Amino acid sequence: MLIAGGSFTLTSGSAIVYSAAQGNGGAVFVSSGILIVSRGSSILHSMSSLSGGAMYITGGTVNIFNGCFISSSSAQANGGAIAINSGVFTLSDNSSITASSAAYGGALYLSGGLIALSRGSSVANSTSLYEGGAAGEERVRWKGSHPCKERF
Repeated sequence: MLIAGGSFTLTSGSAIVYSAAQGNGGAVFVSSGILIVSRGSSILHSMSSLSGGAMYITGGTVNIFNGCFISSSSAQANGGAIAINSGVFTLSDNSSITASSAAYGGALYLSGGLIALSRGSSVANSTSLYEGGAAGEERVRWKGSHPCKERF
């Protein structure tokens, strides 16, 4: 799915399952616009030959909340679940990213933009071949608690 403007909502237990891309964003590529994933929805078993096994964000806004999950995704380069080049990514309200893998940033890879993890959200059981089992970063602006320290 390509989101290049406007908005798309995945809600009420909906799912994107078994997707792949020969490039970035195995399930979703967001270049602008808004993606909302809510109310128990999921993205499962996605893979990318480059970055962002489940999702690649290079602009726009992605909000995942209210018990949603991304699981079993992989990327050959960066961000087994999510790779963020620019834009905003929020994971909150008991949502999770699990069982993801990539060369760098097993679950999350951040080279720009903003990320917020809050209100019971989690990143677990992800692996990286080289650096950042849970998250790898180049330059990032964290909102909320950074696992190691606060910085802006």
